[in-house]
Order: sequence, then C-alpha cells, then structure tokens
Amino acid sequence: MPVKEHLVIAAIPGWGHIRPLIVLACRILELKPEIGITILTVGLITKKTEEELARYLPTELDGLRNNVRIISFLERNTGLWEDFKHAPRACLKFLESIYRQDSVKCLVSGRTFKPWPKPNIVISDICFDIVKGVRSIDPEVTILGWSPVNNSCCLRSTGPEELGGLGDISAKALVLAERTGKSANEIEKNLCHAKDGNLIQVPGMPLMYDYEFYPQSVIGNFMTEADGIITPGTSAVEAEALTALKKWQTSLGKELYIVGPLLDDVARKNEMAISDKGFEIKEFLEKTLLEHGKHSLIYISFGSIWWPDVNHICGVLDVLIEQKVPFIFAYGSEAVPVPDRSTEKVQEAAIGLLSTWSTGWFLSHCGQNSVTESLAEGVPIIAWPIVADQPDNAALISITLNVGYQLTEARTGDAGLRPMKRGVKPTGTVDAIQREIREILQRARGEDGKIKRTNAEVISNKMKEDWEENGEAGTGLKRLLEKELTSYH
Repeated sequence: MPVKEHLVIAAIPGWGHIRPLIVLACRILELKPEIGITILTVGLITKKTEEELARYLPTELDGLRNNVRIISFLERNTGLWEDFKHAPRACLKFLESIYRQDSVKCLVSGRTFKPWPKPNIVISDICFDIVKGVRSIDPEVTILGWSPVNNSCCLRSTGPEELGGLGDISAKALVLAERTGKSANEIEKNLCHAKDGNLIQVPGMPLMYDYEFYPQSVIGNFMTEADGIITPGTSAVEAEALTALKKWQTSLGKELYIVGPLLDDVARKNEMAISDKGFEIKEFLEKTLLEHGKHSLIYISFGSIWWPDVNHICGVLDVLIEQKVPFIFAYGSEAVPVPDRSTEKVQEAAIGLLSTWSTGWFLSHCGQNSVTESLAEGVPIIAWPIVADQPDNAALISITLNVGYQLTEARTGDAGLRPMKRGVKPTGTVDAIQREIREILQRARGEDGKIKRTNAEVISNKMKEDWEENGEAGTGLKRLLEKELTSYH
C-alpha cells in the first residue's frame, strides 16, 4: 500500500525499549494501514527487530511489512555507553536525509530505502537528547517522547519537586556552580545521583531513601521539551504514577498517551520458535509439570544489557539445585558468560536448563518490559534490581502491589549496602544472598506465595481489559492518531 504519511521512531538498542515499539507499530498499522514507519536504532539489534516484526504482524497484515523500515544509523555497536555518546548526532544526520527525502541506507544490513514523505511525527526514546536538534530540522514537526520505563522513575528523575522529582537540575547546578566555583556538569551529576539519606515520596511508590535508587539514569530535559509523552504503562500496575504524570504533563500544556501494555498474542504463540532450544524447553516444561507440579518452575532472565555479579548468580543457582527447584535461565546478554562450573553443575543436576533466548516465578532484574510481560501472565516476580528504573519496579512489585519479593541482599557498593527504609541492612555476600533466596523460596511455596500469585492474577485480568473496546490503551492510541496524524479517521 502506498505510504501517505510518515512516522519516525528513534530507539536505543535495548530490547526492553525496542520490543514494545514493534507492537505499537503493528497496532498503528492495524488502524492506519497507509502510514509508513521508520524505526531508527543502533547496530546488530536491527536484525532481531526485523525478526520480531515478522512475529508480531498477523497474517492479514503481512502485506504491510514493507510499511515498516528498520534502519541502523551507526555502523556497529561499539558498546552501549559509547553508542549513547555518538547516537544523537548520528540520528539527527539520518533525520536530515529523511527530511530532504533522500534515499537512506542501513549501516548494518546495507539495504537502501527509497524516499518517503516528510515525517509528520518523530517519536524518540527519552534517553536520546535530540528534541532541539529535530526542531532545527523541522520547526513544525511534532516530537513525542517514548517512555518505556517505570513512570514513577520518570517522575523522580525529571518531574517537579512537589511530585518527588529532582526538579530543574540544570538550573540548580548553574546556581551552585556560580556559588562554589565547581563544574556545573559535575554538580548536576551529583544532584542526579543523590545519596544523602533523604526520604523520597513519589506517587505510587513506598517511602524510600534517595540512595535506594542507586545508580540513577539521567533522562535530560526530554520530558519537558517534547510535545508530549507516549508510555506503554498501564493503570493496572501504575495508577498513581500515571495520574501524577498526566497532571504534570497537562500543566505543561502537553499530552500523555497511555498505550500499554504492548503485548501481542500472535507473537506469544510463536515465542518458542526463536529460542535456540525450543524443543528442549518444551520437553523440560512438560517434565517439570509432571514431576514437580504447577507453578513450580522459576524463569530467570536479566535482559539484554544489565547483568549482576556473576558470583551472586552462581550462588543462587547453587541453592536452586540444592533445593531441587526446576528453573530455566535465559542468558541472552553477552555482558557476562555463565561460568563453565555452573553450566556443568546444571547439566549434572538435570533440574535446570540454560538457554540463550514458563510458569511459576520470574527471577528478573525488573526492567519495565519484564515486569509487564510477567504480570500480564499473572506470574509473580522475584526482583533483582541493578540500575535505572529497576529499583523503582522492585519496590513497586514487592511492597505496593505485593506481587513478588525483592532479593535485598543482591546489592553492592556504598549506596547499595546502606540500610533500606523497609528495615533491611544488606551485606551483599554470596552467603547472605543464598540465605535470603532459601527464605524466599520457602515463603513462595506457602500461603504468602499464594497471596502474591492471586494479586498478580488480578492485575493480569485488569491488563487484558486495556485493549478491549473503550479500554485505556485502545483509547489512548486512537487519541494519539486523531490528534497527531492529519488523515486519521
């Protein structure tokens, strides 16, 4: 179908950031099949994104696959943080070519794409600081922020102080720099990573010390500079945070579009096909159900970027083997390989399965995408937070929602080992982590675990309603298209 309007999406190469965007693109095509969508990202993740797109497009929309272009604007991944340094300028250079209606070439696949109409909308991950650059290319374009992280974290990192946020960090840093003679950049960094022991209250979150959020990611000024924000969040999980975020955005004269959860039944049915051990996993799950019963298996995954201390991981695997708890450990990240000693131990015990890419419990770093996918299936979580919005989600699921546990001993560094507001003082040793995971497993198998599972199932049912007629997500997406795309009816 000919492309009449054009939407550009700029995404960081993190799977939790890109995967829900694929679902969003497909849902937009369902409602507006004449639109063309260009997804700009970095490096080899483009191939995986193309595979994901093929899985998400239902058969009746298969002919629209050419309406989605996935393009890398950097030649290869040099490392996540190095990519972040070069990504904004490289992304803007590509956007200039797109606005000139030049042909553009993916720097990974080598494919060249013919010109499409000038974009009506640019949606950018809030981790890219490109708002001013995009407006310098086209002052009339609508720029919306893609915010796939925990919305309480967004409020804390970028929101006003009355909502528990850090306020205008840049302005504060300039004032302090003038007063002290220190570097404004260094002051800003310290303000963003405050570890003073102050109590922080963010809507939807339990009361926490500032250092419990260690270390925090900096999202820049995107939330205030963009024309609006798109979030795959859902009130089933983050009602208070979304209400506060909408109030804040409205006070700025901006829109908040709630379009989550961004999950897809078609893709879930094909999930096993992309695993390196699809048949083996199926056999293992059937054997686990027969020998250990329902809800007995723990699924472990730390995503594509973040990875805990490998000795801590091995310590937890040892306890699972010791207690004969069946598990699948998906180690898709190349950040840290699983040591041979653990691989051999798992194979000998025949109680676990290691796969590079379920069920009872989900042991997760608690990235937003992982939390959404788990709760959508009614699966409670054992949280192992590392960075960014993960501490926020860990507190949310273990305290506010009561749909899981937090592995509090799996903390490191000066901030991580300070006392938590919940009354825990972590030590961070392997022995302490093993002791805590044993306690968690015991509670998970009893009445406390049943309560958490029931709570997770209630949230799952609420999330299913989001895409029904007049549901929160369906209504949010239609409002987005009606307001921002001129030819949508």
